[in-house]
Amino acid sequence: MVKKSGILLAIAAAVALVAAIACTREVVKEVPVTKVVTETVVKEVPKEVVVEKEVIKEVPVEVVVEKEVVREVEVPVERVVTKEVVREVEKPVIVEKEVVREVTTVVEVPVSEGDVAKVLNLRASSAVTKLSPYTAVSGYVGLIGNHIFSRLLIADPHDQKFIPELAERWETAEDGSSVTFYLRKNAFFHDGEQVTADDIKWSFESYMDPKTKSRAVQSLSMVKGADAFAEGTADSVEGIVVVDDYTVRFDMAFPTGQFIPAAGRNILPEHILGSIPPEDLDDHDFFIGLSGGKPIGSGAWQFVKHEPDQFHELLAVDDYFLGKAKIDRVFVHLISSPDTAQIAMQKGEIDASRRGGFTPEVNESFLADPRFVIAATGRRNNGGGYSFNFRTDWIRDARIHQAHIWALNRKQLVDTFEGGLGYIHNTSLFVPTGVETPEMMARYTPEGDSAKARQLLEEAGWDFDREITEKAPGYSGPILVQLAAEQQMLNDAGLKVNFETMETPVWAAVYYENYNYDSVRVGGWGGAVTSQNYYFHSANTDAMGYATPELDALLDAVPRALTNQELVDIGIKINEMFIEDLPIVVISSPLRLYTYGAHVWVPGFGRRPQPNQLKDIEFTPEFGGQRDSWEYLMHQTDVVEFGTTHPLNETGPLAKQIAMQQMMGP
Repeated sequence: MVKKSGILLAIAAAVALVAAIACTREVVKEVPVTKVVTETVVKEVPKEVVVEKEVIKEVPVEVVVEKEVVREVEVPVERVVTKEVVREVEKPVIVEKEVVREVTTVVEVPVSEGDVAKVLNLRASSAVTKLSPYTAVSGYVGLIGNHIFSRLLIADPHDQKFIPELAERWETAEDGSSVTFYLRKNAFFHDGEQVTADDIKWSFESYMDPKTKSRAVQSLSMVKGADAFAEGTADSVEGIVVVDDYTVRFDMAFPTGQFIPAAGRNILPEHILGSIPPEDLDDHDFFIGLSGGKPIGSGAWQFVKHEPDQFHELLAVDDYFLGKAKIDRVFVHLISSPDTAQIAMQKGEIDASRRGGFTPEVNESFLADPRFVIAATGRRNNGGGYSFNFRTDWIRDARIHQAHIWALNRKQLVDTFEGGLGYIHNTSLFVPTGVETPEMMARYTPEGDSAKARQLLEEAGWDFDREITEKAPGYSGPILVQLAAEQQMLNDAGLKVNFETMETPVWAAVYYENYNYDSVRVGGWGGAVTSQNYYFHSANTDAMGYATPELDALLDAVPRALTNQELVDIGIKINEMFIEDLPIVVISSPLRLYTYGAHVWVPGFGRRPQPNQLKDIEFTPEFGGQRDSWEYLMHQTDVVEFGTTHPLNETGPLAKQIAMQQMMGP
């Protein structure tokens, strides 16, 4: 059995190795990249990146020193990197070669004659197959979709409040019985049709219809008549009242203060989608953008092209109701490898990596480089962990879940893989502040206790020869090293864990739809009281099969809360169950970092002063489910020549103030 000090050394070596790969490379040959820029066309030759790596699959033996060769071939630049890896195991190892081929193509960008295009190239780390808001689990669906679609309102994470988008304003009844939205009269879909109250009504009814597979059915159940509509006993939702073309009122089934946080949903065109059967909407080519179909919204950019596993291309709309976007074209490129993304950013091919997946060492190097800016949001948002299927008898015992949390040295994982920036919770429910009491926070120590974990397993009658398959979304880069560290910690406590990774859409179907798993490695979930209905209520997804009549009653009480304290009181009662049963074992709630070029200006962030260390970085807290400032006043995002002064170039608050003035008018 390997001692813990050996494990720490192995993890540290692995981290150092990842940092070395990301930060240093020997250039063997470099040929200039052909790049032509004119007023009418920006061209870059297609490039191809091939990564070959050795995957080590362990079976227990002695210390083995192996060489791993990573070869990256980039046309027209070729780099060869050789590295030495030291691994400690207990029996002979089996080495299998796995070739990962990643192709990234930068396409020609046609521009209208006489124009000079501003192009923003964003990086996505996981594949996006469709932009359906009904079943989305990937944050990139929201990132791309919120460029294309508009919402009644959006969250302002900087001032911690909701602000208008399609709605010019809204009025909430004093007793919480209704909300009336007054729409802008200059909002049009990308095909020229005006956005009216009928589109609002149809869109929200589609979100309330279980036949669309919508994940919002329960969160909108406070609207009068929503339950009858969901059950199929009513043809429409009684509480959605079209007053006139530009006014729509939502009447509540009971007084509530929770509708506004649930109202920021993408508004869809009824004249295009209204004739499609609800059960066919989620997989319709309208949301995929192939075979002649394309998503049409009323946002600042319109859909141009979707090349599967390569990129989405968007074009600014001239008559966007808040003013034409400052960025003419947006490309969201799929680049799963953090190493490839780092090189692309350093070469200027990618302007920003949203949730980059970079190691702390790589982020520190970006922080020290004046060509880049790092901003942060979150700290109190969701993070990684383990989820269990309570439908499976042998894994539903709470002592097995508690053994997981004691087996993991979460502090070491956060310090090593997140640069110490993660916040460690003991339950998956921690918003609003106060739902996780001091007693709950003291229940499990961040350092873990392997002996206590093993003792709990013995008490549960655990079969120490049993193997647990942890199904995980398509992770790549540094997270794979972290998974290896987690695997070793769990194995030391007697939990033989093997990870089975799969594409994120496949993983989502396993977890949320067919429940074909014993345990899953999750990358995030809704940590707020208001989002638990979807995950746990028996009438909704109930992904873990954890629902009980007592829990259902507490979740049913959430939309009836009129004050924050009422939400806190309900959350504490739910957490009293969670802290014991641990349906989700939390590793951390990380700070989300945005790495982007200094030539990119993001509303709210402006040009925040850059600290010397990541631990000192200023961050914007989450608000209303809005974690990402990329999705806030997106049309104000701008690209300027590096080194020039932008009119919104000073500080985050000043930049936000000016952007708001431009959006709202005098």
